[in-house]
Amino acid sequence: GPWALGERFGVDGQRSLLEVVLKTPKGEITVANTHWTRIHHRYRSHRKGEMSVFRDRIDKLKTPQAYVVGGDFNTLPSHSIIRNLSTRLDLQTGTTRHPTWVHKGKRGSLIRCNLDYVGTLRNGPLELVDLKLLPRRPSDHSPLLCTFVLNDKKKSK
Repeated sequence: GPWALGERFGVDGQRSLLEVVLKTPKGEITVANTHWTRIHHRYRSHRKGEMSVFRDRIDKLKTPQAYVVGGDFNTLPSHSIIRNLSTRLDLQTGTTRHPTWVHKGKRGSLIRCNLDYVGTLRNGPLELVDLKLLPRRPSDHSPLLCTFVLNDKKKSK
């Protein structure tokens, strides 16, 4: 078929990253999904393991591989793991005005931030050319509609 189950990467028997390989006329594209545990002191150890597994996997990727990852990282753009991953991945998310996550707080105020990302391997042949946030209902997360171009040759920057 046009896809093949890749690998699952995880910690403590939990899946931290799932990869699927898509076969296209221009070549293979690895599509990965992640959903990290929410930020909370109770989950600190597990979250640290998830982030470590994810970072190790990204560090092992070879350029010029067509690789895209997306998901709920449950992590703010200012967090050191996002800054670290951004050296290898071109990560995109919502804006301050249009965040990927909105939650009604205890006193009715809205908590708004960007926790969801999509990214391609830097200097790889896969390029994210458009990203739109779709209506989030019934979820508190906005789906990200993305358009990619698979270039024939390695991008030069």
